[in-house]
Amino acid sequence: MVYSIVDDNMKKIYIDGYFLAQRITGVQRYAEELVKNINNKGYDIIILAPKNIKRTIPGVVIKRSKMFSGLLWQQFILPIQLFFLGKPIITSLSGLGPIFYPNKLLAIHDASLYRYPSYFSNLYRIVYKNLYPITIFFSKAIITVSEFSKQEIKELINISKDILVVNNVTPQSYEGSLRDNIYEQMEPYILVVGTLDKRKNLKNVLEAFQQSKLKGVYKLLVAGGTAKSFSDNEWITNLCSDDVIFLGYVSDAELANLYNRAHFFIYMSIYEGFGIPPLESLANNCPVLLSDIDVFKEIYGDSFEYANPLSVDSIAMGLERVVSSDRHELYEKQRIALSKYTKENQAKQFEEIIKRYIHAAY
Repeated sequence: MVYSIVDDNMKKIYIDGYFLAQRITGVQRYAEELVKNINNKGYDIIILAPKNIKRTIPGVVIKRSKMFSGLLWQQFILPIQLFFLGKPIITSLSGLGPIFYPNKLLAIHDASLYRYPSYFSNLYRIVYKNLYPITIFFSKAIITVSEFSKQEIKELINISKDILVVNNVTPQSYEGSLRDNIYEQMEPYILVVGTLDKRKNLKNVLEAFQQSKLKGVYKLLVAGGTAKSFSDNEWITNLCSDDVIFLGYVSDAELANLYNRAHFFIYMSIYEGFGIPPLESLANNCPVLLSDIDVFKEIYGDSFEYANPLSVDSIAMGLERVVSSDRHELYEKQRIALSKYTKENQAKQFEEIIKRYIHAAY
């Protein structure tokens, strides 16, 4: 009887469902994809979640709080739930996790707060720089998304815990969109997906496009953020022309269609932990121009075109170089990345963590 209970417990994987209450960015998408992949491997996934979740995950058990939401739930209610469940290991894939709960695996996606603190508000810096060391101390191990991030976290946050890499996965492609006819009128175009986050480097991309030979021949479409957030920034207004079109928020299906119709996709981030949009682009048959930062060299290798994200001249030359290349040949060279970041490979990486930390607890 004891052995059957142990076997049953070994199949249970508890997940901190705080990410389901957050708007979707790369972090939340990573969490959802990882949960789906592990669930498909036959584990008994149980998500403990706050009341105010925005989404569910089909086929996954979600135990939702009837009364509590936000940080109040994560920091106070969730640890109480876990105590009554026998203090199992829980995996927190976004945020700080339940800070003082010692049986947790904590995901830290990058060390941008420490590498580029000026990119964050004073309040954010104060709160997270004080709380990260505490929540890390009360964690079994750290999960991150690339070898680059692993080294950054070791160096900048000075962590003595094990840091385990579980990569992102190639996103699914989506069918077309109701706005096909609108996008068709904009062709030919180059696509940018970004926000006003300084790490995304939109200013240098706009400057490079304006000084390149592409202006007047191609349009530059910027998807993401909101039209108002862009129009409120004077530097964007000064760099805009009839050839630069801000689309604001687009759905997944619309974004897939934008990728499919684009001549190529440009992603000039200054800093990333992994960088999922290039995989999104390739999954939708669109080649990519990347910034030559270390993490992209690790993830995407030598088959890609690169430019220096800090040099407007380098970006402009990169734009012209990719436009002059054969689009199909460039895509065929780059698409090999899709076979590396699969659901199967991600599941294998996380299953090693399950064996090492979760199974070892029983």
